[in-house]
Amino acid sequence: MAKKKDIPKSVKQTTAPQIVEHRRKQAYVSRGYADPYVPTDYSNKTKKDFTPKFKMESEHEPSIPTKKWLGILFIQLIPLVNLIALIAWSSKKNSRVSNTQRNYARATLLFALITYAIVAVAAVVIFFAFPSLLVDLGL
Repeated sequence: MAKKKDIPKSVKQTTAPQIVEHRRKQAYVSRGYADPYVPTDYSNKTKKDFTPKFKMESEHEPSIPTKKWLGILFIQLIPLVNLIALIAWSSKKNSRVSNTQRNYARATLLFALITYAIVAVAAVVIFFAFPSLLVDLGL
């Protein structure tokens, strides 16, 4: 067995816990986090601004004007045209539609489909559960 003075200084002897700690550091850094094991210099020269960075109003897409919302809501009042318009607005291929309008169209289309399904189920239940009611109404 070699004595300590026989081992060159360039060869680092590591123990199992040191290897585990090194792998933990590498995994932490490889995930994109800052290495917490490196000492940080908080002097005035390297002081970083830790305030959160928010998008400025100019970086957001422009808001939809009231006239356009009124037009959208008017189209929603017309039967069958509203479904066709919602399907067209909710598609990703339509580049003239803003993300706000696209999300509105998707939510409204989903809500309309759920509502139509509930009405259809209620109609079937009424048809089979209360046939005398339909005869009295003349249907």
